[in-house]
Amino acid sequence: MQVAVVQQASDLEPEVNRARLDALAPDDADLVVFPEAFARDFGEAGSDVSRYAEASDGPFATAVARVAEARRTTVVAGMFESSDDPARPFNTVLVRGAASADYRKIHLYDSFGYRESDRLRQVPSRTRPAQRW
Repeated sequence: MQVAVVQQASDLEPEVNRARLDALAPDDADLVVFPEAFARDFGEAGSDVSRYAEASDGPFATAVARVAEARRTTVVAGMFESSDDPARPFNTVLVRGAASADYRKIHLYDSFGYRESDRLRQVPSRTRPAQRW
């Protein structure tokens, strides 16, 4: 399996990042992984990113799926997804290609003076039954 990890800072303009998906995805990888929030950079600490939130089938997800199909690969990339609270989107990672999935970040980064939870919606972690051995 060939895995490509793209280390590219995202731009503040979503259109630029959608174009970069195509430009940065190699032709020979089975899996291409882009950074968290690649659809639009977080901006300065505490920035309001809610106006950049999209549905998980919106323009960014469509571009991710298009690149995955064109490269015959699976692409993983992060975005801000609309939530039921318009002021606080989810921090979501998309998987498109051989598999299709959306994962909303459960544990937001609240440390060293930065508080993701001030601007993003946290998904409650699921309680799992205890394993019996």
